[in-house]
Amino acid sequence: MFDFQLPLGEEFLEILNFCEIVDWEAKDFWSMLETPGLAYHERKKLRSQTYTSLHLLRKHGYLAVERANYMKKLFLYSQTEKLKNIKKTSVKVDKKHILVSLTEELDLKITELASQIEYAAELLVSLPELEREILNFRNSLEHQLKKHQIETNTLHQLLEFI
Repeated sequence: MFDFQLPLGEEFLEILNFCEIVDWEAKDFWSMLETPGLAYHERKKLRSQTYTSLHLLRKHGYLAVERANYMKKLFLYSQTEKLKNIKKTSVKVDKKHILVSLTEELDLKITELASQIEYAAELLVSLPELEREILNFRNSLEHQLKKHQIETNTLHQLLEFI
């Protein structure tokens, strides 16, 4: 998502993607990052990395900073339009990824069904006494195959639409 090195990058990505950041204090960020049981030096390091990350995000235009009206030394962070746009495209990419995964699953099922239909045709030749049952089974497989092909086509069209 970012083209620069960000301390606590994965943690910040999660916060930025899932939270609406409006007038957050720095402590709001590190309180989300802090886990119980951290030693003093670990908490100090976490806070330092948080402030460094906030500085970098502000410097690269992802966060806006303003002084709080109620306290001179307090700064409030809010997301910028740049961050909002990245969130939108990130969600769009995730949606496409989900659809591609579904398409791949269906393609595997289609391949498997085609193999089963082919094997059923071989069974018809080798087991003529079970012809009716094998034909019914093969028809069922062909119906499933057509259904999955339609679903795959629908997903491909949806991917083009997105």
